Amino acid sequence: MKMPSGRHALVCLQDGKIETSWSDAVSNTLVQGTPVMLTMKEGMIRERRQLLVNKSPEALYQTVTSLGGQKGWLYMNWASRSLTHAVMVLHRHGL
Repeated sequence: MKMPSGRHALVCLQDGKIETSWSDAVSNTLVQGTPVMLTMKEGMIRERRQLLVNKSPEALYQTVTSLGGQKGWLYMNWASRSLTHAVMVLHRHGL
């Protein structure tokens, strides 16, 4: 008799017969309170996070559209500024 797929997956995980396991990544994020959804499509792993906030859609839109520019970016702002500087230098020299 064939084992149900869910049970088979758990047995394989328990026996270490899986190439990689994302269970640690998911359990760590659950402890931190950030739910994560991992899906696989066409050989790519897609990570989706969702955060519930107590703000209006208008306030969230205003926050997202204010990123960049004078305010800067939340991540790797230095890289954006460096790229902007490099483009300005190249443009100044006609390249």
